[in-house]
Amino acid sequence: MPSTLSETREFPITEKVAFLRRPEAYAPAPHRVDVVETHMSWVFLADALVYKLKKPVRYEFLDFSTLEARRLNCQREVELNRRLAPDVYRGTVPLTLRSDGSLRLGGPGTTIEWLVEMRRLPADRMLDAAIRSHSVEPADVRALDSIVFNDERPYTILNGAPSRSVVLSILWKASAIGIRA
Repeated sequence: MPSTLSETREFPITEKVAFLRRPEAYAPAPHRVDVVETHMSWVFLADALVYKLKKPVRYEFLDFSTLEARRLNCQREVELNRRLAPDVYRGTVPLTLRSDGSLRLGGPGTTIEWLVEMRRLPADRMLDAAIRSHSVEPADVRALDSIVFNDERPYTILNGAPSRSVVLSILWKASAIGIRA
């Protein structure tokens, strides 16, 4: 007979997301939590910190269908992005199920999910805002290209697939508004 809630059922992703939407899920509790959803993840903006939860999905170009795949991807994301933003990517954090059946971000319990923890950047300093405001210079685009494509190690993301398409997407957005590398 199962001895804990975690052994009796899978914890639905909707309940995980609902928990992470609540300020009391975080220590210290932020004033509010804003949520951004993409096709691959949910991003929880909690005052000074940001937490990214990968969706349990599988596409031709990525596989987040298992807890282990999401853990590995979170670790890779932190490792790779620390090269570009070492003070932003803080690490990975488990979402745990405690013996009393409650959820906790970090701490003891059965790990039921993994998240990337990041320092929150000012909204006006994000790449999409910089592109919209035309504050991205050609030298910035060249520097990004140099860092990503001329590094000694190939810059990879999901399941070893090159992230060139991701960066090319960024460069395409920049070129669409007249920035040329």
